[in-house]
Amino acid sequence: MLETKSNGLGVRAGSTSSPGDLPSSEQIAGAMQGIDQLARWLEKSGLAEGAIAQWKYNCLASLYPALGALAESAKSMLGMTMPVADPGINVTEIASILSESLDKKIKPADVNKALMELGFQARNDSDRAWELTDAGREYGQAFLATSRTNDWQGTQTKWFKAVIPMLHEHFESLAAQDAELESQPAVTETSVQTETSAPSLPLSPNSTAAPAPGEFWFIEERAKHLGFKTNATHRVHIEMHAVEGYKARYGKPPARQMYKKTQATAFPVEAIDILDAAINKIMLKA
Repeated sequence: MLETKSNGLGVRAGSTSSPGDLPSSEQIAGAMQGIDQLARWLEKSGLAEGAIAQWKYNCLASLYPALGALAESAKSMLGMTMPVADPGINVTEIASILSESLDKKIKPADVNKALMELGFQARNDSDRAWELTDAGREYGQAFLATSRTNDWQGTQTKWFKAVIPMLHEHFESLAAQDAELESQPAVTETSVQTETSAPSLPLSPNSTAAPAPGEFWFIEERAKHLGFKTNATHRVHIEMHAVEGYKARYGKPPARQMYKKTQATAFPVEAIDILDAAINKIMLKA
């Protein structure tokens, strides 16, 4: 009798079967148990549901070649029942589109940074890879990718075209704010004044009474001052509403200042009511 050994996927593999032999139901169940366990790791990386399902069929066909035709048939049915209306584009393609529409050179690295600033993706330093955030899953999907030139395999994000207007507005806002900064004198520590009184909406029941120092408010610190706990998605939508309100009043976007080692929109105290209105609008319906 031939000895069988575990292959790491919960099944027993031996030399008694040939590629043409159909596996038993017990063998298939054992294989799927291991495959499902691995699939849960892929789900955590944000991989698209349809891509994970196709990966499962590929694994099963790899373990049992006799099931190859059935797996391909199942994948075909999956494509019909789970169509992808927008196959998505990568950051290189997005950079090319934005470069043409903005009439300036936009690099893929610029797109990745903008997507991070919008809260749509985060950097996984251990894997040196970008991962979709909860907010980003509205604008993109992660797929398994394999390099044709080396043995690398991992997830790759494809972005829906709906993200392009968001990026276009983001880059235009950055350009306008940079131009505004160049026309203004530099802000130094001696020029920063303590916040003066300004109209604002009532604080939430959880708010603190202590004012923040400085003549500017940043979205995260102002929301915290009002008693709200925000995430990246909240702050993106708050900024969109607040910037629009600011532009409607002053005819230009608010300036940007350094905040937590990055450039962030800074709202002067005389326009704090605009920021408060945006915060309350987003957070009270969250």
